[in-house]
Amino acid sequence: MKKKLFLQKLAKSFFLTLSISIAVQSYAAPPGNRIDGPIDRSLRCLIDSMNEDFCYKERIFALEKKCINQDEYDSLVIYRAIPACNRNNELIAWCNCGSDTTNNNFENHDLNIFDIK
Repeated sequence: MKKKLFLQKLAKSFFLTLSISIAVQSYAAPPGNRIDGPIDRSLRCLIDSMNEDFCYKERIFALEKKCINQDEYDSLVIYRAIPACNRNNELIAWCNCGSDTTNNNFENHDLNIFDIK
């Protein structure tokens, strides 16, 4: 009888610990890189000429506010883009940055094939 009670308590403790650890891991896991191209196709960017200094500051601000993670920051730098975050510090879109960028249809997301001048 004591052995059965012990095993029941052990099983309950194990499943409780497992549930808590899964919940913590799923909550603490950072999002992956959501930046999948130079521009966000789901949102049209209305401002097309922002200087690089402004874009740099906005990327840093979004990174500090945890709107974007480091991988997304690196992608935005490569694509010369600026994040658009809402008031809850959630990434809602990203737009190209600078007056010399183009708003072409980037099929393969390789900026080296475009002449951006």
